[in-house]
Amino acid sequence: EKTIFADLFEENESTDRIDEHQEQQQCDDDASETKCTIEHELKNEPTQIDNNDDDIVVPTLYLKVANNNETMAKMKYYETLAWRRHNNIDGILSEPHPHFNTIKEHFPHYAHLRGKNNEIVYYESPAKINLRALRNAGVTMDVLFRHYIKMTEFIWTHVEPSEEGRSIYVMDLAGARLLDFAGDVVKFVRRASDTCNTHYPGRNVLMVIVNAPYWFNVIWKFMKAFVPTHILEQVRVVQGTEKEIKQVLSESINVENIPPEYGGTSVPLGGSPEERMLANLMMQNNLHLSSDA
Repeated sequence: EKTIFADLFEENESTDRIDEHQEQQQCDDDASETKCTIEHELKNEPTQIDNNDDDIVVPTLYLKVANNNETMAKMKYYETLAWRRHNNIDGILSEPHPHFNTIKEHFPHYAHLRGKNNEIVYYESPAKINLRALRNAGVTMDVLFRHYIKMTEFIWTHVEPSEEGRSIYVMDLAGARLLDFAGDVVKFVRRASDTCNTHYPGRNVLMVIVNAPYWFNVIWKFMKAFVPTHILEQVRVVQGTEKEIKQVLSESINVENIPPEYGGTSVPLGGSPEERMLANLMMQNNLHLSSDA
């Protein structure tokens, strides 16, 4: 199951294979172990699972996305277990993250309170990712991607560890230009979306696209012809005023939990208990790094 965002930014697979080959070649030629090992790319290469089949209980989320096909659900879950082991996902939240503050400064994304049915609400402004500033600070696309998975793992282990937990995703396209729908930002978003849908499946129940520019209608109309109906039903597109955005958000989120940036009365984005807990965790990890140096 893919999200709308993944379908929107679908790219040619052959191009991806060329890019992956070039990235691997660069790592092969690069003498910097930091870039190619410590700040390594999250890969989706299969790994053999040693556990006995009978010892592994397939989560209901995987059964749901596999339409209750137990064989398919088990296969998908095994892929996730392999991916997690290959990339040390179980230990990802214990890793030092020296780029955390820099990424948060130049990439607006926040876990912010709850929806009316206790959903985690996540806000993101992909058009405002400042890649130049990130690169100048030494943040590669692979580091940014691992950060994104780190944040996703934090949400589903620390904020909402229940398998019943669901999310609302608010994507703000304010400031987006047509040329932003190509290049590194799009490649990053597609990669993050595909990985989350594969390894954290069935979590999102609503996607609200706000501040969509006028030309987005053209892309949206084209995209809707290729997107399954059940996914389209989860998406709302708002191109109106702050009042209209607030009205749509308040259908699923109480106004006291909507940030003031969108007409609500909660604390501003970045000030939620979820964000404070995340910042404290990253600070502790980085303090351990400093003490070990």
